[in-house]
Amino acid sequence: MAEVNWNKPQMLSSYAIFSSALLFMKWVFRFSWFLLIPLFLNFSWEGFKTAGLSFLVLLVVAAVFGGIYFYFFKFWLDDKELVVEQWFFRLKRTSLPYDRIQSVALEQSFWQQIMDVYQVKIDTAGSKQEEVILHALDLEEANSFKNELQSRTQADIIVPNNSDAGDEKTGGENKGKTLVEIGFGKLFLLGISENHLRSSLYIFVFMSYLYQYKNYFGLERMAQQQLNEAAFDFKSLSLWINIIGLFIVISLVLSLVKTIFKYWNFKFKDFGKYYVASFGLFKTSETHLKHKRIQKVSLIQNPFQRIFNFWELHLTQVGANDAQQQNKMKILGVSVDLSREWLQNYTEQRGGDLAQKVNIHPMRRRYIWSRLSLLILIALGIALYFQSAIFNWPVLILMLILSYLHFRSIKLYQVNLFTHGLEKRSAFFEFERNFIRFEKIQGVNYSIGPISRLFGFVNLNIQTAGGSLSIPYLPKKEAKSLRDYLLYKVESQNKAWM
Repeated sequence: MAEVNWNKPQMLSSYAIFSSALLFMKWVFRFSWFLLIPLFLNFSWEGFKTAGLSFLVLLVVAAVFGGIYFYFFKFWLDDKELVVEQWFFRLKRTSLPYDRIQSVALEQSFWQQIMDVYQVKIDTAGSKQEEVILHALDLEEANSFKNELQSRTQADIIVPNNSDAGDEKTGGENKGKTLVEIGFGKLFLLGISENHLRSSLYIFVFMSYLYQYKNYFGLERMAQQQLNEAAFDFKSLSLWINIIGLFIVISLVLSLVKTIFKYWNFKFKDFGKYYVASFGLFKTSETHLKHKRIQKVSLIQNPFQRIFNFWELHLTQVGANDAQQQNKMKILGVSVDLSREWLQNYTEQRGGDLAQKVNIHPMRRRYIWSRLSLLILIALGIALYFQSAIFNWPVLILMLILSYLHFRSIKLYQVNLFTHGLEKRSAFFEFERNFIRFEKIQGVNYSIGPISRLFGFVNLNIQTAGGSLSIPYLPKKEAKSLRDYLLYKVESQNKAWM
């Protein structure tokens, strides 16, 4: 291949047509999948033909979209910046100064491996996600572009983790130190311990909805036969035990399948200045995170993970927030030893660095139990209104679970101060530990709502460049004192936040 002149506008590989078409199809199905529900509820050949014809039309539209994206996508290296132009209904031009570029990542998804092309992701300082993605470049072009860009920016180069022939393909870049690697056996345990109860609940509700329309599927006679059997007696507790057992099985199977597909061949590596997490069965995803951009460290453990003594490590970087989680790195299957190492390194804890506990308002316990009492009164009202075991048993089971979770939340809630940072421990269904170093704090304020004012406690809100952390149930005097202390520590640390 002849040497490429990157100072002139360049086009992507022709395979970009296919990859862009796939992205378009994914976007359409993401927002229109619910249109398929009537087809399954009331199946007919006419409806099936209509759906098939719609799919063919969608394929044609996706191919046109891919062609337009490929033809009008241009990129080149200017004297001082990387320039990318693309057009679809409007012209969009992105200019990235070289001094803003933090890292350049070469990745391959499942389809890109088949087509033998690379995806180039360019990350910049202060962005919520990669600002520029080149979806398809030939191997030689990707290497040439990566080397030329690095020579102009001195950016970190991240190579695909699934490439064993790194010296030959990528020029022998640093492959990084593997901190966490998950094989199939551990992935299986993680799958059955992941929390996918909400997804399972959607499936369970959907199956219940289908049961209401059993006559459409010819199941009315079979359902009536089951209702007449003693094992399907709504007044017995055994029914609800069977339903809960079925729900647990659905949750475990769903969690296992989703975890295997998403986190297959999971690797978490340290490249010196940044971390890389790579995973995926059919689509290989990579998340990159600079050490200095970490704003918050979280350790999370649900009751199922507690059985296997696993933790989830969440690293939140600049730009991540509750609605946009692209830059929150999630590491599964973290051992106790590794989690302790993370805590010590992040908080710089030493043997004598004991935590100073923050005082929690004594009315917090009464507030939580009063909230639970209100739920119990509502549940009793439902049970008395229907006067049927079909409602009494699930309400009783739910109240027992909520009572335990409320007791757990009271027992485990704690706020600690270390020499270099703040820790918040909380629990409801999942036990969570959040850590923020003082120099990462951007602002501190407190708020008092109507209910908080009634019980006399204050919520302290800590803002960082990667989102906020709320500390509720503080006495007003304690909240003001803690706010002043945190602001003082921010000023006295005299360290860069990124």
